[in-house]
Amino acid sequence: MEPEEYDGEYQMHEELSTEFHDPLIRRLHWLIRACVKMLAILMVLVIFLGVIDVCYILYEHLK
Repeated sequence: MEPEEYDGEYQMHEELSTEFHDPLIRRLHWLIRACVKMLAILMVLVIFLGVIDVCYILYEHLK
């Protein structure tokens, strides 16, 4: 992991631990990670469907 420069000092980025002492923070952290994964899957699906749609339109116009 690359250190980030902040006001002339280097600081390492620290992610919240999944073993954080507060159960609410642990659950919220898990929920955020799950939502990010779901959104990533949906974005890939939209891209694939867009490519399929363009191919279909080109096929219909060239037929």
